[in-house]
Amino acid sequence: MFKIDLKPRTGIDKIQLGMTKDELRKIEIESGILFEKKYFGCLRVCYDDEGLLNFIEIANPYSDLFKVFFEDIDIFNTKAEELVEFISKFGNYDRENDDSKFGYQYVFKDIGLSLWRPNVFKKEYLDEIWFQNYSMELQEDEMKYWYFQSVSIAVDGYWG
Repeated sequence: MFKIDLKPRTGIDKIQLGMTKDELRKIEIESGILFEKKYFGCLRVCYDDEGLLNFIEIANPYSDLFKVFFEDIDIFNTKAEELVEFISKFGNYDRENDDSKFGYQYVFKDIGLSLWRPNVFKKEYLDEIWFQNYSMELQEDEMKYWYFQSVSIAVDGYWG
């Protein structure tokens, strides 16, 4: 297993915001692997109109092959509420956004970081009849949503 360090407004691992496609390709060649294969297809990058990398997303929290860290906190193995509270020490998230109100996505524009999950799970759901009626397998599946599934970083102004 290897550790991937996330630095908002800077980069993820060796991939840096502001790089060109050629610079990213050079890093891939020098390292002898394609980042997409190293991260098992869970990496997504976007470029601005000038061809500079302005957005990096990494997903796949269930991998046993890597862990993603921000300030020594494991992004995909820290419960969502705890992670939001921790990251809030570094910047504010958009509290008016419906996705954050419901717990799906938190965009920390101040530091250029976003967290996302497709569904939400809360401790109180453990006592709900609908949850208790689920099979153990389904319960385990639902409890994955205690955690975020994706983390993104972007350049200043990317999220408006």
